[in-house]
Amino acid sequence: QNFANWYSFHRRRELGAIAAVANVIDQASRMLIGIHSINSQLNEPVYKIDVDGEDERDALLEKLYSNGASSGGTPLRKGLERVGMYFDDTDATTDTSGIHTLASPYFADADGGACQQAFAILMTDGYYNGTDPAKGNVDSNNGAPYADTYSNTLADIAMYYYEKDLVHDDDLKDLVPANDRDKATHQHMVTYGVGFGVTGTLDPDSYDLDSGPYPTWPNPDPPIDPVTLQAD
Repeated sequence: QNFANWYSFHRRRELGAIAAVANVIDQASRMLIGIHSINSQLNEPVYKIDVDGEDERDALLEKLYSNGASSGGTPLRKGLERVGMYFDDTDATTDTSGIHTLASPYFADADGGACQQAFAILMTDGYYNGTDPAKGNVDSNNGAPYADTYSNTLADIAMYYYEKDLVHDDDLKDLVPANDRDKATHQHMVTYGVGFGVTGTLDPDSYDLDSGPYPTWPNPDPPIDPVTLQAD
């Protein structure tokens, strides 16, 4: 039975990721959870998970297991951008497909939207590729440990939707809870990244992101060596 469970749900990184997400949904309470796959096979707005007497977790789990399989490349930057656009109530686009065309999930002020937090958990089994999101070097003016010298990176997308007020100031007060890591009180998106089978070039034990020394971020999109490419 143990082997059957492993083969059914964990034999590939993709299945392991789906099982991990399903486990989180199963144990969650008093939150809204949505799912967007980077290649848009799955575009689910937030579902109520034990909120105001409603629990839609079974419906969300059904969507995850029915449509959660991956296809295509790894356009992480565009995928994260679409999630940011979903939270942003002022974004406009001519593209009529995907989660970013749905109404912003922020509640009205009377329902607690002023202090509503928004998180994106980005999961991948590889490095990003795909078209540039054309955001520029958004994190360049943020100082250590955030700033780098590269444009249109995944970090730039995360910083763009962190710094931007995602709900117009006239609609909601800026009462999002702050903490030592996140001092912003405006409506913003906080991004977490989870990577399977990828290894960076920096040793976390060599740095202290609170007080230094800080890392010098390497180029996340280095030029391809044609000799290496041919050998591979």
